[in-house]
Amino acid sequence: MTRTSPQGVDLDCQRCPLARSRLQVVPGSGDPQARLMLVGEAPGASEDQGGEPFIGRAGSILDGALDEAGMSRERLWIANTVRCRPPENRTPRPAEIANCSFQLDAELGTVAPRVMIALGATAASALLGRPVSLKDEAGSVHRIRRAELDLRCVVTYHPAGIIYRPSARTNLVEDLTLAWELSQG
Repeated sequence: MTRTSPQGVDLDCQRCPLARSRLQVVPGSGDPQARLMLVGEAPGASEDQGGEPFIGRAGSILDGALDEAGMSRERLWIANTVRCRPPENRTPRPAEIANCSFQLDAELGTVAPRVMIALGATAASALLGRPVSLKDEAGSVHRIRRAELDLRCVVTYHPAGIIYRPSARTNLVEDLTLAWELSQG
């Protein structure tokens, strides 16, 4: 019998090679009735061990940015494009993202947010279905249809990117604020 999270994530998934190197599937977490969903790239080592998204160093940066934007993760849903940690924390491959898309769609269908935030170029490319340059598109808002929902998607920097580009923190906070305001309207 397959174990699933309350939001329909397959906790025993074996659909791609990432299953062989992970410790566990990392489902999304937060408010299951959130109007705003944040979507990152993939779990890292801390997330693979802890079983929740954004609990490592990038999670600390995200929590600080959320605080600056007047938000908290308790009022959001936070997930990733893939639910298993890629080896060596590499970027998930397009086929891995495609194989795992049913997991994100299950959560979208259950949580039914109004707005999504794509955290980083990998998540933005997966959600928008095309290559995305953060230099050109951070702060942009797109209309997308996914899991039978009409959504707005705000593109922004990944919290881990702030480690290497601290000047982008202001953009991240502004984009989080924008997405929150859009989700409340």
